[in-house]
Amino acid sequence: MIHGSKVILNCSLYFLFKKHYCSNCRGTLERKKREKIVHSESAEAKDYDFSMADTFLYGNIKFTTYYFKCPECETIYEIKELKKLEKEKRKHK
Repeated sequence: MIHGSKVILNCSLYFLFKKHYCSNCRGTLERKKREKIVHSESAEAKDYDFSMADTFLYGNIKFTTYYFKCPECETIYEIKELKKLEKEKRKHK
């Protein structure tokens, strides 16, 4: 039974929905969703933030995060990594 959910966006909505390209093969990346249910008292809970505004979430919480995947070469890019790659690419232009 899920007691709550939290969506974690490490970027703006613009960044999440705009087109991105693979740095390996120049293919268009697809946005993917990753869902994980974590109990607030489990050992893996230390890797997740259970606070929401001024409240603490307790129990089985569904965490939703996003990443990008290239359908051609199967490379996976986490948002933080993709932001860094695109920033470096802009600097070299």
